[in-house]
Amino acid sequence: MQHRPPACAPIGHFVRCLEPADYEPAGRTDWLSLCSVINQIQMPDGVAQVTQQLEARRKDPDAQLFPEITVSTIGQDHMRASEPKLAVEVLKLVLLAYPESADANETLAEAYLKDGQKELARQHAEKALALLDSHRLPASSWTDTEQYRGEIRRGAEKTLSKLEEKQG
Repeated sequence: MQHRPPACAPIGHFVRCLEPADYEPAGRTDWLSLCSVINQIQMPDGVAQVTQQLEARRKDPDAQLFPEITVSTIGQDHMRASEPKLAVEVLKLVLLAYPESADANETLAEAYLKDGQKELARQHAEKALALLDSHRLPASSWTDTEQYRGEIRRGAEKTLSKLEEKQG
């Protein structure tokens, strides 16, 4: 039986996302802080408060306030719930924390597209592809397999394709 951090119990289905150690670089996740961030972004003005914390992170680039995959999942949940504006706000936090993540850029591009912000969707889809093509960084903070890089590429290309269809 795996140990579940007690502070994460109230998060419900996110506990499952938090258990695997394979996406925690060097085990640096601070579980209490993570749970706090997840709860905080769901509160009124929570995104703004977390944004301030992320700005402080710039002083220590190696500090991980939250796992990329966990908060990205929250943003994607908002997209599935037809809440693109909330998705954009949450996914902007992910990009602020992980600016060189092709995954974060591609997911934000999808959210911008769903929210009707076409130029921002294009910019982030193109940045995701550029990051993938550079091969200088992992595709995301939690995985860098060729299969996942391909998924990110297909997602970015799909966003660009949808933008072309809307212009034509």
